Amino acid sequence: MGSEDFNKEDLKQAFDMYFDSLRNFLYYKSWEVDLAEDLFQEAFLKVWEKRSDIRKDTVKSLLFTIGNNLLMNHFNHLKVVKTHESDVSSSSAVDHQSPQFHVEEKEFDEKLKLVLASLPEG
Repeated sequence: MGSEDFNKEDLKQAFDMYFDSLRNFLYYKSWEVDLAEDLFQEAFLKVWEKRSDIRKDTVKSLLFTIGNNLLMNHFNHLKVVKTHESDVSSSSAVDHQSPQFHVEEKEFDEKLKLVLASLPEG
């Protein structure tokens, strides 16, 4: 592969050459076979979309860079989703308490303080 324009045959050749190594690289970093294969395909799609700007001699490093970036974006998205779910669940727990619950909680606290105050020392 020289430095000429990147074409359909070059993509097929790159696919055949880098399929195992890129997929294994993504699997090693994610430990998810389906995710690794999805990201592998997405990396090739991005290369094909940018084929007019790609040199044949840089396609391997480009594929690995794109694949790694896609994986990092996936992990960052999962982190945002998890943070959002945590925020929603903690706020919804407070929101689901009825006014009656708050009144009963306050009354219980007052009764608890009275009982604790009436206990003898020691």
